[in-house]
Amino acid sequence: MPMRRAAVPVLGGVLLVVSLLAGSTTVRAAPARPACPVAPLLASAARTVPTAAGCSAVGRAVAGPGGLIAHVPAAGYGVGVSRPAATGAQVMTVENTGRAVVIASSSTPASASAAPRTAAACSEYQYAFETDRQGHRLAWHSVLRWYLTYATSARAGIVTAHAVAALRAANRNVTTDNNDCGSTARFPGAVGSFQGNTSRYSNVDSRGCTSKFPDGQSTISFGGVASGTTLGTTCFAFRTSGAGHMIEADILIASNRNVYANLPSPCGYRYFDLQSVATHEWGHAYGLAHSGGRDLTMYPAARACNYSMRTLGRGDITGLSTLYP
Repeated sequence: MPMRRAAVPVLGGVLLVVSLLAGSTTVRAAPARPACPVAPLLASAARTVPTAAGCSAVGRAVAGPGGLIAHVPAAGYGVGVSRPAATGAQVMTVENTGRAVVIASSSTPASASAAPRTAAACSEYQYAFETDRQGHRLAWHSVLRWYLTYATSARAGIVTAHAVAALRAANRNVTTDNNDCGSTARFPGAVGSFQGNTSRYSNVDSRGCTSKFPDGQSTISFGGVASGTTLGTTCFAFRTSGAGHMIEADILIASNRNVYANLPSPCGYRYFDLQSVATHEWGHAYGLAHSGGRDLTMYPAARACNYSMRTLGRGDITGLSTLYP
């Protein structure tokens, strides 16, 4: 009697190979497939990690500089996180091509100053862009519709109406070129639309982007941060095949770092202006990266007790004009 072989799947994912010969039955287990990796990926300046055969990398944590965290998004998408602080900034992008996870990260030192901003902002031309792995500049090609989690403003001791006013003004600072340099530039493609209250929270915490980001809605929330110098963190999402098309941006404003809608008097050089902090974070949401000009809005360190970062400097204006001609 000729031998017949049959593969029979059973519970638990074990494949049994059954041999039938002369009325006898031999059962043996096929070699077990290696388990899919789950440990966090470690970021470097540039790294490509092939996806293991038969495995999905979606949701896997990626650890970047300064303890920064992001999670691998669905195939065809990328996420980025930017976290400025008094001593510098950490930035990381994570893209899922379907076959590999592409990671890029950097850490930029900076020095905070209590000195008021000067006219130097109008003579500083530095600017930089958030980019994908192919070097495409990330920008919006649709309206950025955003929400605020009203319930979180109390965490920061800010009246909700004041928080709304400051955040909306900060968005306009970026999209309508609020500056002291005499510029009349306009950025027609940079459009924001406030949608009101939401019960959702921004998918950002003191470490970076949570595993729920992106969720299809751009949200701002106030929340506590572990780092003593972090005032705000922005996570942004984009399509990997869309030549830099941004699709979502979530922002977390620190509720435990003396960020106020109205600075107290006397200020004491330990309080920060909400509108200034938010203007910087909106810059990231619209595609600007940190710049080297100490008086620019996109410099990665905020000055205490002044409103200077509400207005764009020359480099900020040039960068936005390039992104949104």
